[in-house]
Amino acid sequence: DLTDAKSYAVVYRQESSISILVVSQDQNNSTNYVVNFEVAKSTNNALEGIYIDGELIENFDNATNSYSIEVPYSKTLPIVTAVAADQDAIVTISEYSDLNNPIMIKSVSEDGNNESTFYLTISMAKSSDATLSAIRVDGTLIADFNPNVFEYTAYVAYQSLSALVAYDKSNENSTVTIESNNLEDGLLLRVVSEDESVVNDYKVTLIERKNPNTDIDQVYVNGDLLGFMNKGLTNYDVYLPCGASNIDLFSCVLV
Repeated sequence: DLTDAKSYAVVYRQESSISILVVSQDQNNSTNYVVNFEVAKSTNNALEGIYIDGELIENFDNATNSYSIEVPYSKTLPIVTAVAADQDAIVTISEYSDLNNPIMIKSVSEDGNNESTFYLTISMAKSSDATLSAIRVDGTLIADFNPNVFEYTAYVAYQSLSALVAYDKSNENSTVTIESNNLEDGLLLRVVSEDESVVNDYKVTLIERKNPNTDIDQVYVNGDLLGFMNKGLTNYDVYLPCGASNIDLFSCVLV
């Protein structure tokens, strides 16, 4: 009872309690009263939404726990996030390194008594990429290659009938066929996208290199066959008949 005018009380407000210090009229006695407050923890385990690459999935509803979503083609996996309706709820998302299995999203209320589990199955659309990232002819990379440029020129070895061809696909699931590979028609690589909606033809004009050979097969001196030459040997000794003063006729047959 604080009606006695000469008694007084001091109130201290703290984060989760209130302290009331009452001092008697004669100031010889005091009593401290403490009132503690405890706020009940939330039972809300609902999600505000599930997001794929920052976009809310269509028609999300907490009453539906299974979703199947197709996303555009990408070389990287989509990023899945979820936001709880209550900031104190705990949301966890299962780890995933591919899209072969559903992704599990779990939401647990602050008090730990309520739990929801959602399953998200993501499929990726097939790629429409029908480009190459590189072409190699006889082991040599075509210089200044651009995936969106479709005509090139390359050299092949002397007397080659075709080229040794290698290539890198921009999308590993596209299909590449060699439609032609000869000096007359050139090299034609046809690339079909994974979804079969795009077809690109890379045309490479093949130019035969000039003969690089400097070897001699046969040598004649004054009409007589000196012999067959040895590849790699460049110096030879020729013995002329006694009294010969010059070489009247010299000829050779190249390889």
